[in-house]
Amino acid sequence: MNVRTLRQRYGWTLDDVSRRLAEVGRPLATSGVGKIEDGTRRVDVDDLTALAEVFDVDPERILGWEPAVDRAVSRALRAVTATEWRKLGHTMAGFVAQKVAEHAAEGGED
Repeated sequence: MNVRTLRQRYGWTLDDVSRRLAEVGRPLATSGVGKIEDGTRRVDVDDLTALAEVFDVDPERILGWEPAVDRAVSRALRAVTATEWRKLGHTMAGFVAQKVAEHAAEGGED
């Protein structure tokens, strides 16, 4: 689910989201929220966390991960240390795809 979809579900304006972000300690101008929606502004981890808090969703939802994959991806990410990331030298997408495939091969149970 992207930010625009979440905002529209709540019936909020860009100003509403901007104000709520400020309330949770991550001030962002209305134009910044609009740029996030348009895909012309990058979202860092702090932005993602604040947006998740404002919309009361897991950060994974804002990233657009599908529910069937969420648990496997979350499990895989929790199991990885920074050292493993460096050793792997993979992109996040490639690594996650590898972990999801491993999870499915194990029977896909949590």
